Amino acid sequence: MRPTAFWSGVLRSVIVVTGVLALLSGCADQRTTDVGVQDAEDAREAPPVTRPATGDDLAPVCDELQQYRPEPAAMRTAEPVGPEDGVPTPGPELWDLTFEGGREEVLAWARERAPDTYAGMWLDDSATGPLVVAFAEDVEAIQQDLVERFDGPVSAVQVPHRAADLAEVERQFRGQVTPPANPPEPSTILSVSRRDQYNRVFVGLLGDDTDLRRQWAADFGDRICVEITPIPSAETADAQPWSLEPDADITPTTTSFVALLAEQGCHGSEPTPPERIVPPEVQVTDDAVIVTIAVIPPIGGQDCPGVPPAPVLVELPEPLGDRELLDGYTDPASPPAEPEITPAPPTGPQPIGTVTPSAIPQGTPTEVIPPGPQPTGTVTPAPLPAPVAS
Repeated sequence: MRPTAFWSGVLRSVIVVTGVLALLSGCADQRTTDVGVQDAEDAREAPPVTRPATGDDLAPVCDELQQYRPEPAAMRTAEPVGPEDGVPTPGPELWDLTFEGGREEVLAWARERAPDTYAGMWLDDSATGPLVVAFAEDVEAIQQDLVERFDGPVSAVQVPHRAADLAEVERQFRGQVTPPANPPEPSTILSVSRRDQYNRVFVGLLGDDTDLRRQWAADFGDRICVEITPIPSAETADAQPWSLEPDADITPTTTSFVALLAEQGCHGSEPTPPERIVPPEVQVTDDAVIVTIAVIPPIGGQDCPGVPPAPVLVELPEPLGDRELLDGYTDPASPPAEPEITPAPPTGPQPIGTVTPSAIPQGTPTEVIPPGPQPTGTVTPAPLPAPVAS
């Protein structure tokens, strides 16, 4: 064989192989393109993600999440009936659905319509938003049923988890809720509640424990989120007003006095305990001595009764002199508030109702309440027993 013929054959083989490779590459490209188009179509059909992406390794912070909302096409809103203080007011049909038995009717219908996938119900937080019913399934058919069944602003939305599943998660955390200790223990579970509009269980945690959040993410996935309460410390303390004792004797030679601390807001049924009171901060200027007393906030929900102030001993670095004593709670600082004197409760029988002395003619007897339980309604006295014969 001549060399020219040999090389011609090799060239033809290369051309054939190149053509085959090009054909295969074209098929692969066509298949990839087709899959990409299908993926895009599936993405358009999938329900939109209504919350920001969060790391899978940690249970997310609840404040970073958003509520689930119906698709705009399915959003049936109530017409505002007019602004009140600049805010639109929902129309009558919304009130009918939510406050006059309609909400209970929608709830009963939803649980009967899809008992296995019902996921909760809430009122959308927009001014004219609808009553929203959630299901862990496609809601296109359900939305149509809602439109036919209820003549009002009620819409359906699809969420990942059923109400029954979230209730089970809530039950597991409920047994771990612990009242805050004193001093507080980091990583204490303070609260747990199911929030239908987020399709999550909110877990209140004292301090940010990333190891615990990572474990919860592995155990519960996207069924929970964490409400983090900062661990109380002097850095989180807030200034509170104080007053002087009613008989306080403040003179130029004063180097110490007792301040009556009146913590604002709900803080329980007892005076502020010493462990939550930060040592007073004393600022001395040419014209004034400014005393600021801060309090570490309590943890968790608190009762709101009126309680007596807490006495706090304040030591001055030098005698007061002719300077003014001021409370740093206000800005600018101002004289301490007048002490609140609570009168002692009266003793003895008290008059019934409101009695205005000037309206009672002199000599008119005043009815009094006898001690002990009082009868209600009309009481017919029992006949006196017959005298006992001697």
